[in-house]
Amino acid sequence: MGYQETKVGKNKEERSQGQTVNTALCVFNEKDFLDNIGGDRVLMGYLVSVFIDDFGQWKELFEKALARRDAVLLRQLAHKMKGSALNVRAEVIAKLLGDIEEKASKEDLSWIRSMFDALCVEFKRFENVFTTIRQA
Repeated sequence: MGYQETKVGKNKEERSQGQTVNTALCVFNEKDFLDNIGGDRVLMGYLVSVFIDDFGQWKELFEKALARRDAVLLRQLAHKMKGSALNVRAEVIAKLLGDIEEKASKEDLSWIRSMFDALCVEFKRFENVFTTIRQA
């Protein structure tokens, strides 16, 4: 069975030491994830399921911290979930969480709500991609 790399956005190219580097992010980089866990698809399913469950709990905590405008807690929550997203190769989600973490660390909460809303949309895309892969 092949892997699915679902790219989003436009492919940007940067010059790095004379080489062209593709910087497009994946909703779910299945190939890298499987490579990282020795190709074990059962383990992949388990780890991604845990990530999805954790996101639901994280979302509730984030909503409460957002309502209190608690920049410190927002940064901590974004940082923790960013690590989880990177572990399962949810690249777009990790990027958005990194942006939220950065804004919260500067106590710039003006964009946090819209960033959080975008994050929830991307999370739904991640779930859909993963569901498609599991059914294949």
